[in-house]
Amino acid sequence: MSTQSNQLIKLDFDKEQVDLIKKQIAPNANDSELKLFLNQCRRTGLDPLTRQIYCIHRGGKMTIQTSIDGFRVIAERSGSYAGQDEPIFQDDEKGVPVKCTIKVYRFSADGQRYCAGVGVAYYKEYYPMPANLQKSMPHTMIAKVAEALALRKAFPQDLSGLYTGDEIRESDAKPEQTVDGEATQNPYMANSNFEKFIARVEAGEEGVIEKAQGLYSFTAEQMDRIDKALLTPQN
Repeated sequence: MSTQSNQLIKLDFDKEQVDLIKKQIAPNANDSELKLFLNQCRRTGLDPLTRQIYCIHRGGKMTIQTSIDGFRVIAERSGSYAGQDEPIFQDDEKGVPVKCTIKVYRFSADGQRYCAGVGVAYYKEYYPMPANLQKSMPHTMIAKVAEALALRKAFPQDLSGLYTGDEIRESDAKPEQTVDGEATQNPYMANSNFEKFIARVEAGEEGVIEKAQGLYSFTAEQMDRIDKALLTPQN
């Protein structure tokens, strides 16, 4: 690896790593999509093998999705990131967040700290059906959206065109996965498969929920099971 002048890490992948990414991270990508995804990884310096960036297919089209940790890595590597304020929440009478505001700061060339981006995220715009995962941790989820919005405004050159999974609206999730234009049944609808999925959630497997939500929708009963699995103490 080599370091660029803007302090972003320039990644390169050998054949073995490319094969692994194709198999584990981007299994539905064709050759052109895989090339585009790898180019985005190199441009941003984000490592798909550590789940900083994802290749997700929605409605037959590939989207490149970044984790909030990936956003933070890019900001830190810029050399001008000057931190952020604590999230400010506005809640309704039931304690459910209405909106969240976060400010992100940068250092100017002469070392002055200034506000470079403000992210304001309204809960219902991103989670219009909060009876899913987000109901167990709504403040955490909407804070990540606000942070991503603020970071993109503060670092537009590096983060333009990148979106986190938390920014993708719940209502955009598809009931079926589409591969090469043909719909395939949600594999988690089979009870045996769903039980295996729940076991992975209970084991605390990183990224398993985000990836599944990016491709499929779940029934209300399944979402309740997932909520309970998230609260299961890990050994």
